[in-house]
Amino acid sequence: GPGPGRAIPLVLNKQQKKQRQRWDERFKELVDFKKINGHVKVPTKVGQLGRWVSYQRRQYRLLQEGKDSLLTKDKREKLESIGFKFDGQLTFETRRDQCFQELFVKFKKINGHAKIPTGLGQLGRWVSIQPREFHLLQEGKDSQLTIDNCEKLESIRFEFKWNQRFQELVKFKKINGHANVPTHSGRLGAWVSNQRMQYSYLQAGKYSQLTIDRYKKLESIGFKFKYRVSYISWDQRFQELVDYKKINGDTNVHHSELLGTWIRYQRMQYRLFQEGKHSALTIDKRENLESIGFDFKLLKTRS
Repeated sequence: GPGPGRAIPLVLNKQQKKQRQRWDERFKELVDFKKINGHVKVPTKVGQLGRWVSYQRRQYRLLQEGKDSLLTKDKREKLESIGFKFDGQLTFETRRDQCFQELFVKFKKINGHAKIPTGLGQLGRWVSIQPREFHLLQEGKDSQLTIDNCEKLESIRFEFKWNQRFQELVKFKKINGHANVPTHSGRLGAWVSNQRMQYSYLQAGKYSQLTIDRYKKLESIGFKFKYRVSYISWDQRFQELVDYKKINGDTNVHHSELLGTWIRYQRMQYRLFQEGKHSALTIDKRENLESIGFDFKLLKTRS
């Protein structure tokens, strides 16, 4: 393979020819940008060209650090020939640090949290693009986020949110005796599903939000990272509901419980039936539920 600090040699197979063709197209766009604007300082947020420019700088930094880089000598010379600067500009990283300062010092100090409305000027716009950039990074695609500033984001802003959800999971376990929240059970269910996905990224050697500290916290309350819900028949769930009514006098099960999730599904299927659409709620099932006084249109369950 290539030695330290050397660009990866380009073996022109079909795929690499396509990649080179795309590079040349972007370079032509940059040349056109210079003709119109008189410079090549493309803001990194300006669409695909902005992303591409940011990516070239990142490849240049890898080269400078003695790591493998896709920035070959001829690409570097082409960029330099039109006055492209690989550093020394107000790059995304510089603006990012300014945003960090404003986000985590000023806003958090005044408001006591970092939940910034996306409509709050430049800062709000910056916050709104972070999830998209993170997704690109996790998929191994060109992203304005680096692992370093992802970790910085994690440690300051998103740690607060994570701990909030973790406390909700702790409460869920106290009530239900387990930490296996149904994945389609509101925000906590979605969060639990994400923890399992992050665990799979970790196992695959990809960037993951699941730090060792988080892993230990989840493990300490008996959280199963590879949990699979075993199949329970409709009749079994119905019997659970009958038993629940005997004890509580109604069928308004808390939505976070597995039975509550099942009940929500029955109501959803009933709505589909009412709208004349395909529904899994057969006449027999409907009659069984009606026989115990089940309310198909109840919106709120016991909290």
